[in-house]
Amino acid sequence: MALYSFATNKRVLVVKSSKEILLASKLRKELKVYLVTFFSQGEKTLGLVTAIFDDPDEPLFIGTPLIADWACEDLRETLLQSEIDIHFFDELGRELLGYKASVTMPQATRTLLETVRFFSGTNNLIRAMLDGFLTFMGERTSEDDAAAVTVSLGESTVPEDLFIMELRPDKNAFHGSPAVRHTSLVRPEPGQLQEWDIIDLLQRSFEPCSIFHGPLKSSDRQEIADVIVVTDSHVLVVQAKDSPNTEDIANNKLSRKRATALKNLTKALAQIRGAIRHLHSTPQLLIRCGEKEFVVSTKGKTLLSLVISKELFPDQYDEYSKLIASASVDTGVPCIALDYMEFIQFTSHVVGPEPFFEVLYKIHTVGQECGQYPRPRFGVGPPREHYLVNTFV
Repeated sequence: MALYSFATNKRVLVVKSSKEILLASKLRKELKVYLVTFFSQGEKTLGLVTAIFDDPDEPLFIGTPLIADWACEDLRETLLQSEIDIHFFDELGRELLGYKASVTMPQATRTLLETVRFFSGTNNLIRAMLDGFLTFMGERTSEDDAAAVTVSLGESTVPEDLFIMELRPDKNAFHGSPAVRHTSLVRPEPGQLQEWDIIDLLQRSFEPCSIFHGPLKSSDRQEIADVIVVTDSHVLVVQAKDSPNTEDIANNKLSRKRATALKNLTKALAQIRGAIRHLHSTPQLLIRCGEKEFVVSTKGKTLLSLVISKELFPDQYDEYSKLIASASVDTGVPCIALDYMEFIQFTSHVVGPEPFFEVLYKIHTVGQECGQYPRPRFGVGPPREHYLVNTFV
């Protein structure tokens, strides 16, 4: 997103994304912006891919469709500047990084960006762009790399080691919450910080009093699940899998990241099986959360389970689907797996308990019917479809 600062008389580029993309940007101090060509009725238009090369061959990236509106025109004008300010926010709107940046653009790329016409944002065009970005990054050539715009991050305008505290009582009202929470970009250990982030995203749809963080069995004080959400009609079991957000992890080979994703999903589904067994064992569940004990009634309520993994890779969904389907059969409870970026999109477009559960059911149903669980896509579709637009395998 592009903004303009009247205080500094500079164009400002805002990047809002995951902690992994933010950390890779901090470490590499460089973004590469590719102009991806699309054709419609014989005419040429563009989309943008902003890549951060954590991996030299398969970088993290953000795809941005360019359409005929003021926001995209501002973005075009911003990229045409030689100097800009750039600010990085995480998925919950917390500013974690900021830099003065220089923009280097090959002349042919500049001419293309200056002269190309943006089209109206039809659903078909935007879908084609979103699908095309992934294809482009997988098939790009050395000529594409040479034509990319380079955004070099220079002087830091925001401390790179911010430690942010969450003091708002309404955000800390869920069961098991401390009086004060905190977050930071670098995370040496996985677990609690990601679970808190997930709870913040869940609070877009659920009241804090419905959310239990790290509930323990009253009998042996063993954790049931990372998060349980209890409503009048449903019990949602959430199991989260993350990795440390550190330079060492960012530098891991892609093959290792893929193996870790599969291992984490397998482990999370095993934990889901145990949680569902416990929930099925009694209609009145006695749990301990924080310093308090609660009686949770599961009688007459529908159970659902959700795994939120740091990342899942599109070409491994056949393997993922077999594991997910097996867990659903074993437990008799619909099980859905999303990666964290998908969950961000989910909670940005799906608001309220009923829509939330409806979309989870739809993902599960498509997976059962197709034999492979889909990756959901949000935010593109007819106005009446204000949440899940379509799913694709």
